[in-house]
Amino acid sequence: MENKKVKVAIQGLSKNFEPTGSYEVVDIGVFSLCETINLLKNMPKKYPRNLVKQLGFCPASILLNTRESMISISLLDDDTYYIDYTDKVSGWNYEKNIEGIPETIGFVTKILLGTIDEKTLEKPRYYIRICMKKHRKNEALWLLLDLDNKTLDNIPFNNIVRIELFRKKPVKPPKIKIVYTEYGLRRSVEYRLFDETLVDKYFRALHKVFGDKVVLK
Repeated sequence: MENKKVKVAIQGLSKNFEPTGSYEVVDIGVFSLCETINLLKNMPKKYPRNLVKQLGFCPASILLNTRESMISISLLDDDTYYIDYTDKVSGWNYEKNIEGIPETIGFVTKILLGTIDEKTLEKPRYYIRICMKKHRKNEALWLLLDLDNKTLDNIPFNNIVRIELFRKKPVKPPKIKIVYTEYGLRRSVEYRLFDETLVDKYFRALHKVFGDKVVLK
């Protein structure tokens, strides 16, 4: 695990880890697991009074990116830390508030080591990574499967008629198609999938929720 590489960026912080309120994301490098943990010890404990008085300042955040996960650690104005963690492979997402830098570092370290017990965490949400064209460029987005509110892409589960996943064909990219009803009419929406290798994983995840409504083509 010591060979794990972590890409680290900061937002709302100077390179000395002092809160600035700036929304600019600054990459500060790729580090080993041990180096990353040492960097996290520099997280600020509270905001300067003059910054808190400003409206709309960006929270002081450290952003971690590995092959398996994305983690955002942000200082809130009540001096607690907000963690937003997404597993890139499964799309599993979790948010948590923690008090204290040692406790926050301990939780993040478990994520980076892959020892976090997802069964003990509350309210999981699943995301499907999709790709859409925007301004002539491909942009990665997330399609939300919300198990709490029973919606997929904000479509109520009860309205979904069929979900079709298409493997990559000649010329065409892999995609997902959701067929649903709205105001008595049948509609559909299609998305290009970001990664062809994830089609089977998405099929299994969706099939657990929707059963035979999910079709793999």
